[in-house]
Amino acid sequence: MPESFVDRIKRFMGLLADTIRKRIGLIRVYRIYCYEVRVSGFVIPPSDVRKRDIYRPHTCIQFELSFEERPYFRTLISNFKDAKDRYEKELEKLVSEQEERAIKEFAFRPTIRVEAKKYPELVDKFLKVASDKDMEEYERSGRRYIKIPDRPKFVVEAIDFEEVEFFDVEEGKIKEFKAFDDGIFKLYRPYDEMPYIQWRVPFLHDLS
Repeated sequence: MPESFVDRIKRFMGLLADTIRKRIGLIRVYRIYCYEVRVSGFVIPPSDVRKRDIYRPHTCIQFELSFEERPYFRTLISNFKDAKDRYEKELEKLVSEQEERAIKEFAFRPTIRVEAKKYPELVDKFLKVASDKDMEEYERSGRRYIKIPDRPKFVVEAIDFEEVEFFDVEEGKIKEFKAFDDGIFKLYRPYDEMPYIQWRVPFLHDLS
């Protein structure tokens, strides 16, 4: 049904009233900045398969965590350097959390022998999937040791923030001052331009 003349007037007056309220500070407006973010580095293999003590970054598997799709990485911080300083530690922690995911995605499969009491939540899982050889070793140790997947080490080399766009949001439309942004984690073989495996990384973080 077409909007009537009276309805158009009401809508116009409502928008005018909101504009006036914003200008005099009765409605607060926040500017949200959207950054394209890239966290990159290299992967040190799990201890069981390391062939040397020192690894040169360019010869290792490379990784990249990127927020490169709209709405990108959102924050109230207007300066890219300040934004990087603010979120650097959280992004590094997010990268380290992907070490476990790398095992699940079959990027790395070696195991290590650890004390069972240090990993009580994994003992039942071990008993369900252990090979005969692993079970024999487990029994010989007096049920003290189990084998669990070893984790690679993701070493962060660079974190880059590049502003893409911004938009304004009224105070009432921001409930918890948090953003749920969706990143992509990629693993590359040395000198390859295309990742050989990748997965989505949802990231809940404060806007400031």
